[in-house]
Amino acid sequence: MQLWPAAPERRAAAIEKNIAALGSVTDILRGNDDAKNLVFRVLDGMEPEILSEAPIAYRCSCSRERVREALRSAGADELRDMIQSGEPAEVRCQFCDAVYEFGTAELEGLLEQADESET
Repeated sequence: MQLWPAAPERRAAAIEKNIAALGSVTDILRGNDDAKNLVFRVLDGMEPEILSEAPIAYRCSCSRERVREALRSAGADELRDMIQSGEPAEVRCQFCDAVYEFGTAELEGLLEQADESET
């Protein structure tokens, strides 16, 4: 929830009270309550108007290509260190926990690209 800058203080207090009374949002959603009902509970005592609806879902935009670009942008020295370890580089997305593994040959290819872009 975000209030307009000119929102009356009593409205902010009412919303804060409603939010405090909710309990765990995770438990509410696990109980098959939907986001629309959650909005009405937060705005209890007010007259909310739903202007549009869209499905909600958690989506992560990570991909092997994005991780490859991040590795390449780490620079030649960092890539050399990874290659010298002799182990595949493993990158885990901090948002969705997807794991991307890059073998030595692939790291060497990224190193070549990094070297070319630095010259």
